[in-house]
Formats: sequence, C-alpha cells, structure tokens
Amino acid sequence: MATAGGSSSAGWSGKKLEEMLQHLDLKDDELDEVTVGEEESRKYEADARWLAIGKVNTTRIFSASSMFETMKSIWGLAQVPKYREAGENLYIFQMFCLGDWKKVVHGGPWLFRWMGMLIEDYDGKQDPASIVFDGLYVWAQIHNIPELYRKPEVVDQLARRIGRVKETQLSPRLFYEGDYVRIRARVLVNKPLTRVTPLNVVGEGRKFLPVKYEKIPYFCQVCGLMGHNHEESEMEYGRRKTSNGEAGCWHREGRMHRSSQVEAELLEEAVLEAVAGASQAGAPHRLAKLH
Repeated sequence: MATAGGSSSAGWSGKKLEEMLQHLDLKDDELDEVTVGEEESRKYEADARWLAIGKVNTTRIFSASSMFETMKSIWGLAQVPKYREAGENLYIFQMFCLGDWKKVVHGGPWLFRWMGMLIEDYDGKQDPASIVFDGLYVWAQIHNIPELYRKPEVVDQLARRIGRVKETQLSPRLFYEGDYVRIRARVLVNKPLTRVTPLNVVGEGRKFLPVKYEKIPYFCQVCGLMGHNHEESEMEYGRRKTSNGEAGCWHREGRMHRSSQVEAELLEEAVLEAVAGASQAGAPHRLAKLH
C-alpha cells in the first residue's frame, strides 16, 4: 500500500521511520497525539498477559485460516483462542487462561503440515516484525551411552551439542526402540540437525553416539535443515560444491529416521488437519494451499 509520500508502508517501522521523520516537516494535526493513561495501560497489559506470536518455518504458501483451524484442533485448548495476521507468515495468538498459554508457548513441537510452528511469548508492545524466530524445543534421544558414563554431568555436556537444554531424562520409559536418554532441547532452524554426539574417554578412545528426534518437523536429508525436503534442497544447492564433493553427500550417509510411533503421530495430525479443512468446505482461500 502506498503512503501519501509515495513510499511503501513496509518501510514505515522502527529505525527507518525515525530516519524518515527527521526529514519531514510535521503539521500540527500530525503532532496531535493520542495519550494512553497509566490505568488504561495497566488494563491493556493485563489483557495481553496470555499472548503468543508465531510463524510457520516454511517458504511455501498456505492458507492462514487453514493453519489456525489445524492448530486449534491439535492444541485442543480449554478455551478457543483467537488469532490475527500480523504480516506475511506472522500470527498473533490470544489465549484466555494460563494453562492454554503454557501449552501453546512451552509445549510442542507443534507441526502444521509437518512444518514446524515457531512460537514465542509476546508482550503486545514489540513490533511483530522484530521478533526473532530462531528455533523450537524438541525431544531428542541420545543412544548407546555406556552405563558407566550415564551420569548427569556427562549427559548434560552431550546434550549441549544438540541445543540449549531444558530437561533431561536419564531413565525414560522406552516408548521407542533402542537404549537412550531423552533430552528436551532448543534446536536452531538455521543449523543442521545434530546426528551424533562424540564421547571421548581417555584411554578408551572416542565413540559416536547416535541422536534421534521425536516428532521432528519436516527436515532435509541432504543439508539437515528443517523447513524443506531434499528435492527442494537439491534445487537450491545442487550446483554448489563442497570440499567433500557434491553438496549434501555427507548427510545422505547419516540419514535420520522417524520411528513408526512418530509416523503415527504425524498421520494423526494430518487427519486432524483434514477434518478441520472439511469444516471450511466452500470457504474461499486467498492463498494457494501447500502441496
């Protein structure tokens, strides 16, 4: 949308706006400010205490209404949340109780069409476009740690190779195949997923411990990044070379697999999405669907 000065509205934010105002001769009616009192401000802050902001970790085009209906079904909150679009692939969610807010912000990982939904706490004041969505918390497993070294201090150091650690389970219930410890860690979306963590015991040598992920968002088996598949990665990086030859060869040898239970969870979410989409049959979509 064009402004009165002929500039795009996209530039009217943050420091760019401040720089532009320095060169403008503001009129009296443009200086007639709207004042929000302290009492009103406190009330508005109370109303915003259960806000969250999110985006889908993908460059694909999708329907915002489809996304919201899908996430509403997956979350299964006590009270129906509200949402609004705050920009391209940027959404503000309003929950109405503490339990619902905790589930949305601190639960997950949440998936929309197998893509990661990145969720952050939001105070309602900050410019939505300035929020940094750099990662999400996932459950990871470190396999085959020798019993002698299955100690909190050792496991914590191994877990830090995966991401910022939030929780560690040294003796989890084994819902998945293998012998492992479970880690709740924040993984960065611009960093390849960790495939192994090395354990070096002096006098015994180094051994690589496999890392697997539970309910991990869609990721590329070529470059290890979440948000696209290997075909899209080859389209983007296929002509580039690395010191090891063709781009991405290093990752194909260490492919990460989902267990059958994780696949079942993803299938369940796809069914929920289909049900949510069916309830909107005939409703117009302003954007094309994902394929």
